[in-house]
Parts: sequence; structure tokens; C-alpha cells
Amino acid sequence: MKKIILLLSVVALIWVMGCKDDDESDSFVGTWVAQTLTVSGCDDPNRNGTSNLQCSDACYRLTLQGNGDFSYQQGFTVQSGFWVLDGKLKLCSDEEGETVCDEYMADLAQSSLILTTDSTSAGCVSTYVFLREEPADTTSTN
Repeated sequence: MKKIILLLSVVALIWVMGCKDDDESDSFVGTWVAQTLTVSGCDDPNRNGTSNLQCSDACYRLTLQGNGDFSYQQGFTVQSGFWVLDGKLKLCSDEEGETVCDEYMADLAQSSLILTTDSTSAGCVSTYVFLREEPADTTSTN
């Protein structure tokens, strides 16, 4: 009897742990439109600052699909590949036959997605703030 209870406890624990990861990833799924980019901590202080990225000429749009695919559109340029949430958000794509991943610390706050790089070659930290894009209303009024 003790073996059955132990076995059921282990199965329940594995099931609960597996569900937590799925739920967390599911909350990232959707299309996100960049609002701002803040660059800080640069070796060259002239590079520090905040840029407004709202859709005036070109949108910065990140789409994370439930099947693990992503696309990132910056104006007319589109990058695609797969994404993984494993402590950090990793956006991976094929570059000349090699898989290259960009890693971001990712935080969800209400309808915002905040992505922060650890650092770049210039010694800067970049923080992007995205807002969830609401699906277009497909109902028509006659």
C-alpha cells in the first residue's frame, strides 16, 4: 500500500511540475508590439537613452506562437525561428546553417512584455517594452 501511495505521489508531482511550465509559456503566446527601447549602462554614455518605437513608420512586432515558432518584424525585415522559455526567453533562428539564439530576461506585467538583454558587445543593457496586440475585430456591422 505504501508503494502505491508513493508511486501516486511521484506521478502527481511530475504532472503538477509539467503543467506549470505550459501555463507560463502560454501567457507569452500572442503578438506583441514594441513601444520603447531603453539603452543603459553603455561604455559610451552617448548611447544611453530611450527611443519611442510606436508604429509611425514601421512597427517592431514580435509574434510568439503556441507551437514554438516566432517571428520578429522590424519595418520590412522579418526574422523567424523558434522560441523557448527556460528561465529566459530564447529566440533562435538559422543563420548560415547554424542555430543562433538571443536570450532575454522576460517579465509579464498586465498587458506588457518586458525583454531585457544581459549585455551587448558595447557593454549596454537594452530593455524593450512591448504591449500585447489585440486581435482585429472580424465582426462587421450591417
